[in-house]
Amino acid sequence: MEEAGEVLRTVVCATVATVLGHGDPHAIDPQRAFSELGFDSLTAVESRNHLAQVTALRLPATIIFDYPTPAALASHLAELMVPRHDPRQLLLAELDKLAGTLGSAQLTGDTKAEINRRLAEMLRTTADTGVDGQDGQTAAKELIESGSDDEVFEFIGQEFGIS
Repeated sequence: MEEAGEVLRTVVCATVATVLGHGDPHAIDPQRAFSELGFDSLTAVESRNHLAQVTALRLPATIIFDYPTPAALASHLAELMVPRHDPRQLLLAELDKLAGTLGSAQLTGDTKAEINRRLAEMLRTTADTGVDGQDGQTAAKELIESGSDDEVFEFIGQEFGIS
């Protein structure tokens, strides 16, 4: 999968270079946002058409805007062409995509605060379900065996969305 991603990153950068009239695909920084590279709706559609032809995939017109960097787009294309069935790999790929989007976005203080809040909540959720080394059943069993009544009821409420 990683090899396919590297090949597709090269293809995406070459496409970007061609569409923007650059002679050297290596001049394209795969982590730089398409908007910073000078993309508009016309170059986005032109790139999408070329990538659809090269990959034989049916791609939406918004793909350049949905995956804001050449690296993020290449990762997405690799996933479409060589689907992963390992949930761990899927989650890591999504985190990579999120990191690319966050790195290229210009965010306000309120938006940053909301993103931080939601990421913290996700971290709490993964810690609660045992991503820290225990499986969720072991963590729940330990809580039930050693927790107070209030802790057990709080856990049940969180797990089943009961207030």
